Amino acid sequence: MQIMEASIVSVRSAIMCFEPADAGPAFILFPMIHVADAEFYREMSEALEDCDLILCEGVKSPTGSLITSSYRYFAGSPRLGLVAQREMDISKIRDRMLHADVSGEAFERKWSQMESWWRFAIPLLAPLYGLYVRHFGTRESIAKGMTMELRRASREIFEGDDMIEFEEVVLHWRDRHLLSVLERERTKSENKDAVIGVLFGAGHMRAVISHLMRKHGYRQVSAYWATVFNL
Repeated sequence: MQIMEASIVSVRSAIMCFEPADAGPAFILFPMIHVADAEFYREMSEALEDCDLILCEGVKSPTGSLITSSYRYFAGSPRLGLVAQREMDISKIRDRMLHADVSGEAFERKWSQMESWWRFAIPLLAPLYGLYVRHFGTRESIAKGMTMELRRASREIFEGDDMIEFEEVVLHWRDRHLLSVLERERTKSENKDAVIGVLFGAGHMRAVISHLMRKHGYRQVSAYWATVFNL
């Protein structure tokens, strides 16, 4: 099952709908990339209007802001023609959005427990990488390695052990928090015909799909590709 596809012509995100075998709300997953063509975000904001509730991400903390500065530095570059996700118009869906990410305070505490290499190097290197991409990167270089399937690729499996700690903080720990919110909203939904959207980075979708399918027997009933950007 593909979540993201990077081909020789474009990068695409798979918008997937999952329904339960019996009663329960449906889930539509919106794997997000934080820099894309403006048209991608327009399409996503329109599609999200079909959701009764939207679980969304976002860590508001000083360290989180430094880490994500990498894409903010090259978003808006006339040469690349890409914009940041924060440019997405959410005016029509704002009242249905529920923050399902960890708090900024919790993230800062978790980050402070990491090895000093990660704590100091990543916030320093992230903006430098963003500036490099802004001035020298291409859409093709940004797209490299963005293909993602439900099953981890061999290049991910054999990544160095030094990545484990970093991924635990920025990905897996946040996955567990997202799933706890998802489970709470799934069980308390009075409207069993409700549609819940999950608006999170593509990397978090593996955990969501596995949770829905393996724990609750959800099945994918439809999917379509949304073009993130053309190459």
